[in-house]
Amino acid sequence: MKNFYLFYLIFLLVTPLSMSQPLLNEKPKFRFGFGIGMGFFYPEDVSNYIKRDLSYKHGDNIITWNTELYMDIVGSVALTFSPTNLLDLIGTLEYGWGPKYITNTDDYYHFDRISPGILCNYNIPFGSGRHSFFIGGGLFYHALNFEDISSSTVGPRIQAGVNFQFGKLNPQACISYDYAVSETEYTEYDYYYDYYYNYFSIPVRRKIKLNYSGILINLKLNI
Repeated sequence: MKNFYLFYLIFLLVTPLSMSQPLLNEKPKFRFGFGIGMGFFYPEDVSNYIKRDLSYKHGDNIITWNTELYMDIVGSVALTFSPTNLLDLIGTLEYGWGPKYITNTDDYYHFDRISPGILCNYNIPFGSGRHSFFIGGGLFYHALNFEDISSSTVGPRIQAGVNFQFGKLNPQACISYDYAVSETEYTEYDYYYDYYYNYFSIPVRRKIKLNYSGILINLKLNI
């Protein structure tokens, strides 16, 4: 799998460079950017953990619409190097926050990620050539955290979007797909009553799949 990711990264870097050789004499430029986005995912094991934890706390008295995670909010900063107008090489850092507030209780859960990554976009100009569509992808290192459970993984991203150029301002709209899955273990407590109705707990080691794979819709501004 690591060899596949390495090949994937080299392919992303080499292919646009070979296609844009005639424009390599253009003046290279650096740009700083930031963005905000909304992600859509379904971490099934995390949702099952929430259901189980609520049943321990509230039994059958819990009333809620649902206990499942579907969305997260993602903020990002990036540094882009453009050797030509057709090619963008991007170093970025993202923070994803997936909160879950439980109706009719004070319970709150959150599934987060911190993700540094490198991306390569190939631009396809349209109209007057000032604006462009882009396609690309890259690799991210994901540090995943749910409650007291942590794990990490490396995963690819593919993306497509549109670039607008208004003077020095470069707003972007982008849709992407991330694969970010890591399996780990944690200690959970099962609760029981004995013959005399004394309440006690037993620690149990369980596996959980921290799955942050999903679609991200992102708005960015480069300056």
